[in-house]
Amino acid sequence: MAYLEVNNLSRISRGKPLLDKISFSVDQGAITGIIGPSGSGKTSLIKAVIGIDKCSEGTILLENTPMPNHHKLKKKIGYMAQTDSLYPYLNAEQHMGYYADLYHIPRKKYLKQTAELLAAVDLRQAENRNISTYTADMKRRLSLAIALLHAPSLILLDEPTAGIDPIYNERVWQLLRHLADFGAAILIATSSPEEAGKCDRLLLLEKGKMFAEGTPSSLTDAARQRELENAFSYLGRSKS
Repeated sequence: MAYLEVNNLSRISRGKPLLDKISFSVDQGAITGIIGPSGSGKTSLIKAVIGIDKCSEGTILLENTPMPNHHKLKKKIGYMAQTDSLYPYLNAEQHMGYYADLYHIPRKKYLKQTAELLAAVDLRQAENRNISTYTADMKRRLSLAIALLHAPSLILLDEPTAGIDPIYNERVWQLLRHLADFGAAILIATSSPEEAGKCDRLLLLEKGKMFAEGTPSSLTDAARQRELENAFSYLGRSKS
């Protein structure tokens, strides 16, 4: 049984369809990628799953339980938005403490999680600096650490590595793969074919519609292309 199951999801805003009858599932222990150009519906889909945006049609099940109104299940979700929501005059450790209070994480566990996560995103040396002194790259890495603080079993990430230095980009993907290997279900929106190739399964979106899904290799095979970027273009044209 899929850990997250989305069925026939549609959303209309101001008379314009943002999502059109999208269905897919996400398994534990796997990284599922949503890929498409700007405006394809990636962010709308992430927000719909977490419950930020209300859909006009469809169902979302987490652990076979309807979402997003089940409060206990919401605590199992870690979410990183496309834009950072950080407080400029707090430091990294204070941010982690604030969110630990929100999630009622015991102090001993919170301190351990904070140390491990800030080390994983290479911010231990800067944890006492105000966020106003952080680069955009550092802010993205802190936002990821915050999203993972309460050890969520479903992780939703919207362009998590956008603007991150290539060196840290690889470290972020190592962290995500580690979490998946230990059973997390990860749904990640990306515009990068290179990053899409690191996912276990892909959902291809265009203008709010899902026109293909499968493993990276199955999609390149279906399109008879060597490169994912070329496969996406070919599959998109074939559905238009």
